Amino acid sequence: MSGPHFRDYHLLLDEQADHIYAMTDPIAERVRKIGGSTLRSIGHIARLQRVADNDGEYVEPLDMLAELRDDNKELAARMRETHNVCEEHRDVATASLLEVWIERPSAAPGPFSRRHGPGSPDIERRAETRGVVSMNRR
Repeated sequence: MSGPHFRDYHLLLDEQADHIYAMTDPIAERVRKIGGSTLRSIGHIARLQRVADNDGEYVEPLDMLAELRDDNKELAARMRETHNVCEEHRDVATASLLEVWIERPSAAPGPFSRRHGPGSPDIERRAETRGVVSMNRR
């Protein structure tokens, strides 16, 4: 990440990472509680990875934010799918956690927030000048 908005974008990415990291332990606890298997190694994580890495030498900041926006949309969709499975199996505790994480934009600034994150009016305006498809139009 570089450019005139480096600090803002860096803080946004740090906040994103903090939110995701904060979700990992509760997810693992719920998986164990219902008898599932949790991640065991870096290799195991790599085999199960669903978000593609971008190992580009340089990625434009707005392109990076567009990728983050798309990854967040995919994560929210997977959370909704998981929520449906939880409801089918009457796992209220896990469904409740998922609801908090999915609904975070309306509750507080977080990684999915339109007010502060990818999808915010300021970032959308800058993205449109670069030809990046708007989150609000997908």
